[in-house]
Amino acid sequence: MQQAAQYCGRSHSQVQSYARSGQLRAWKVGMQWLTTEKELDRYFKSRNSQREWLNQCQKMTKFAKIRAGHRCEHCGRPEGFKIRCHILTVYHLDGDDTNWEPENLAAVCWLCYWHLQKHCHQLALPGTQHPLDRLRQLRR
Repeated sequence: MQQAAQYCGRSHSQVQSYARSGQLRAWKVGMQWLTTEKELDRYFKSRNSQREWLNQCQKMTKFAKIRAGHRCEHCGRPEGFKIRCHILTVYHLDGDDTNWEPENLAAVCWLCYWHLQKHCHQLALPGTQHPLDRLRQLRR
């Protein structure tokens, strides 16, 4: 493990904790943990791609909130910092959580998010508008 730690520029205890937790593929032989450079590269590459994806999600969430004027696009309530249910989050209009295109995102409060999640797969009643239709019209 000491050589593995030197290879990836981490401390021995960090690399050993990655191996013990199962995040890094390693084999215990006697009292020592063994791993390969290939496994170290795979592990750190996956961590970097997760970090890049998280940064993109945070940027697009911030963009959606600014575009909505820090108001819920479904009910129109302003984002309230003291009321937890009125904190804005991003709702994906097409239901695909990996689609971070700007026209697919709607900034909604948590109450509306739960409402949309519950009713998004139901058909609209005759004479009423489907909850997602109103949000989709905002994107046009």
